[in-house]
Amino acid sequence: MKTKKIVKGVLIGIIAAMFLFSAYGKLRGDMTAVMMLEQLNLGAYRVALGIIDIIIALSLLCKRTRRVGIAVGTGYLGGAIASDLALGGMGVVPGVLMLMLWVIARLDTQLHCTCNKETSGTEKCLCTPTCTCDKGKCTC
Repeated sequence: MKTKKIVKGVLIGIIAAMFLFSAYGKLRGDMTAVMMLEQLNLGAYRVALGIIDIIIALSLLCKRTRRVGIAVGTGYLGGAIASDLALGGMGVVPGVLMLMLWVIARLDTQLHCTCNKETSGTEKCLCTPTCTCDKGKCTC
């Protein structure tokens, strides 16, 4: 359980840092970011996209808003993959980041599972249908 928390924390830190670095480049007007957005005809949205990067990073760092951050980040990175493919790339970097988001979502679910005693005396895991309870602990 402790290892999962450490892995989740490291992944959240990496992804939040990537979104913040991306936001910094867009808001500062870094030539690489500007040129890429211009190629996609999104240059006018540079500041808005930078602000969205910051919102995603902050929502991932806050435990209460993490699920929303994962959902919005997944959509955002899906667009980044499509954009990268449109420019002739392979979409590897945004794809890896999206995979990391999904790993965080899975670890977050596993770490917050609880078992509930039913009236029949059996225990039922409240996380996902694939999880089972054993002596009050969920195993996913």
